[in-house]
Amino acid sequence: MEGLGQGGHLMTEVEWRACAEPQPMLEFLRGKVSDRKLRLFACACCHLLFRLGKISRESDLGVTVAMCERYADGLASAEALQAARASGWLVAALDGAAAALDSARDQSLEQCRPQLAALLRDVVGNPFQPLTLDPSWSAWDNGVVRNMAGVIYRDRAFDRMPLLGDALEDAGCADERILAHCREAGEHVRGCWVLDAILGKQ
Repeated sequence: MEGLGQGGHLMTEVEWRACAEPQPMLEFLRGKVSDRKLRLFACACCHLLFRLGKISRESDLGVTVAMCERYADGLASAEALQAARASGWLVAALDGAAAALDSARDQSLEQCRPQLAALLRDVVGNPFQPLTLDPSWSAWDNGVVRNMAGVIYRDRAFDRMPLLGDALEDAGCADERILAHCREAGEHVRGCWVLDAILGKQ
């Protein structure tokens, strides 16, 4: 199966799964995903650079990333985001993702590119296989699954994703894509496609 991105960028499902270069993946996704998803991916890129010590969390960029995340979740106004942009650091939508990726192209960060591609897959999931979430899973046992997902998202408690997978399975989920994603060793970030699906975020 293959898809056509805006501007004629083709990518097959096999290529999407294996791609270690985030830029062609972003080109394929252009016009196909929400601004929120792209903002959170850009923020995830910056968090990776923070952890590597390439950018300080205390810098103007660190402040703007936090503001951008709040805006993505409706917790900050457009005016507040504009003020953060005016500080000289723009982290929003594809422009923000591109800026983070430009930094990652630096030779000293070459090893980051597969990690960035993996982060993008965590945020977007598999665009060739759209997810349908059974609402009964979220409602099971007085909303245990939804409450757990909310705590993981709010507190960045991504180490609890395997527990979420267990709860989903107990709730009746047999979708191996969902369960495997919760239990795999890869990194999860805000915007994770499973968490977003449970919490009703786009």
